[in-house]
Amino acid sequence: MWHFKYPLAGGETYTYVEKDEDGNVTFEEQRDYISIATTRPETMLGDGAVAVHPSDERYASIIGKFCEIPVGPKEHRRLIPIITDEHPDPDFGSGAVKITGAHDFNDYQVARRNHIPLYRLMNEKAALREDGEPYATCAKQAMEIAKSGELPSEADVDDINLVPDEYRGLDRHEARKRIVDAINADGLAVTVMDEEGVEIPFVENKKIMQPFGDRSGVVIEPMLTDQWFADAKTLAEPAIASVKEGRTKFVPKNWEKPISSGWKISSPGAFHASSGGDTRFRHGMVRTAPSLSKRPRKKRWKPPSSTTFPTKARGKPGSRSSSRTTSPAIS
Repeated sequence: MWHFKYPLAGGETYTYVEKDEDGNVTFEEQRDYISIATTRPETMLGDGAVAVHPSDERYASIIGKFCEIPVGPKEHRRLIPIITDEHPDPDFGSGAVKITGAHDFNDYQVARRNHIPLYRLMNEKAALREDGEPYATCAKQAMEIAKSGELPSEADVDDINLVPDEYRGLDRHEARKRIVDAINADGLAVTVMDEEGVEIPFVENKKIMQPFGDRSGVVIEPMLTDQWFADAKTLAEPAIASVKEGRTKFVPKNWEKPISSGWKISSPGAFHASSGGDTRFRHGMVRTAPSLSKRPRKKRWKPPSSTTFPTKARGKPGSRSSSRTTSPAIS
């Protein structure tokens, strides 16, 4: 987990104070930045705000002010507001949370509550976007949105590509490395002293919840995407009529009863996107992992020749696939 400084706009400063449980001051200094921690530095490019808890006294004097994202060309670096929300935990990290609504499920909810733009940074292959206008143009649009407080439509916001030109098209891991190096070079990493008294960037070794694709085996990236909703009842009427009129037949015939009673459209689930990625829908966002083509396929389990299973069993006993039933044939 990397710790970075988001400089306050205009070089403003404030007194940062930490206290113990009894209210005694344990640390105090003047700061011209707010510190955040992140495990995915590449998502900083899409930040829409920095959030702190309403009860966190350390940041009370800078709520409503703006801070600068320490990534990208200096002449086009964006300013984002410092807001309050119930989501940040004052006792976790610095207590300040970067809000990247298009790439984190919790951030998505914070962004929706506080009318923060949802800037999408990646494509279906978990690489940084290459489309859209040059970064300078997009950064200017985002700045106008931040200063006006007026939120455009999600479609208009999605057209804004806030990936600096030099990072466009890069794999997320390569982009992460370059962004960390650039921040360190600018002196905007939070630093600590090592055992030899040398000042080094503060990188914390911390366990986190990390989703992996069950097929790809790689880290899944949450990403905002479109979803379509179908009127299943209307769609089913011609199909059910065809079954009742005998134009469509099921083998075995007993499948006609559940099909005729109602035609269901499956809820969004795991599927292969056109990129070959492992993709899942959830709450208007999609989790995307890179192509499976680079990973060797796992060998399927096969039962011993002396073992038999009922015809509906499709996998190893106790596995998820063993509960699946045979699909009917349609003629």
